[in-house]
Amino acid sequence: MQFGQVEVEILARDERTNLLDIQYITIPPNGVNPELTLSRSPLTDADFYPAWLWLIANGEVL
Repeated sequence: MQFGQVEVEILARDERTNLLDIQYITIPPNGVNPELTLSRSPLTDADFYPAWLWLIANGEVL
């Protein structure tokens, strides 16, 4: 008898329009420096992986 392993991932989407759940901070302008908006933490491959799977599942990426 042969046995195998299967890995399953369930993807769901809510009302958010952005595939990446990025939290931004805004630094107000200071003198000659303009306002700056950036993500709270650096993005890693793990941040992009669920979005990539979602795009593949929807046929948006081949």
